[in-house]
Amino acid sequence: MKKSRVKSIKILIMIGGFLVISLICGIILIISSILSKRAFLDQVDTDMMVISKQTAEKFSEEMSDKEDFVKELAANPILTNNTYSEDVMISFFEARAKKLGFIAFYKSDKKGKGKNLTKGADYFDVSDQEFYKQAMQGKTYTTPFSTDKVTGKKIFIVGTPYYT
Repeated sequence: MKKSRVKSIKILIMIGGFLVISLICGIILIISSILSKRAFLDQVDTDMMVISKQTAEKFSEEMSDKEDFVKELAANPILTNNTYSEDVMISFFEARAKKLGFIAFYKSDKKGKGKNLTKGADYFDVSDQEFYKQAMQGKTYTTPFSTDKVTGKKIFIVGTPYYT
């Protein structure tokens, strides 16, 4: 048996050229995919930072709005004026809580004895809580999120002073 050999130099040059061009294209493909992957990851990181910043700003604005709502309600004369019955006050604050997206409002005295402004009117002591201490110093204070022991939902508490 005879081995077949390529007798033409043109064919050898074409095969060599094809292999060199294929090798160059393969190297370019590998390099471009590595660079594209890095650029894509950088873009994703940048986008995530922008989204996180925007979300944090929106959340901060919403929290500020919630604090403002509570301050406005604390200044409402229905809270301190004895001419309003307790039923009227409770109905008012329950309606405001529902409309503004709050679970409930409550008030406490100077000793920290509190009462929910709901028809159930639970009583409790908040004298050891930071939001109460800050409110007693004339400041509005918002707690970090925590889990409500009664409902199991995530809640935050806004404490602000009210004056009689």
